[in-house]
Amino acid sequence: MSMVAEGDVLVMGSDLQQICSSRAHVEELLRDDFKLWDRSSVGKIRMVSTQRSGKLITAFFDAPFPFRRGNNEQTVVARFATAWKRISQGRMLVQRANSTPTVEQSAQELLGRIRAAAGNRFLAGLRQLGIARASLRASAAPPSSIPVCFSSTPTSKLR
Repeated sequence: MSMVAEGDVLVMGSDLQQICSSRAHVEELLRDDFKLWDRSSVGKIRMVSTQRSGKLITAFFDAPFPFRRGNNEQTVVARFATAWKRISQGRMLVQRANSTPTVEQSAQELLGRIRAAAGNRFLAGLRQLGIARASLRASAAPPSSIPVCFSSTPTSKLR
């Protein structure tokens, strides 16, 4: 904890309410975090990006956290954003925030799933109307370019 500034610090935990502005509060946050596990460690950090300007240094990185609670063993990756102030004795942590990144939840992946679901609803609607897939394949327009509008409002009222 000697690397954490005494009064000039802001550490944000994973929960919205976890805002620490003193070394004692940071110690409490970490102590409570470690009570959650029987065993934990920090793996090799990766995706490191640092910037330096005057006495301020920022470091962003991902760190895997293998942990065990009872018979349950898992590894989660935490993404950190940190700010350090250079002092005569070395560096002092002044800001830290972290998050747990998602997997397969990027906007591009979610939009792909939405498009696929909309396409499936479109095809289901065509089947209800008795339109076969073969007639779609024979169409000059590829299915991705067929305009799709799902609305309970009559199209005459959409203008």
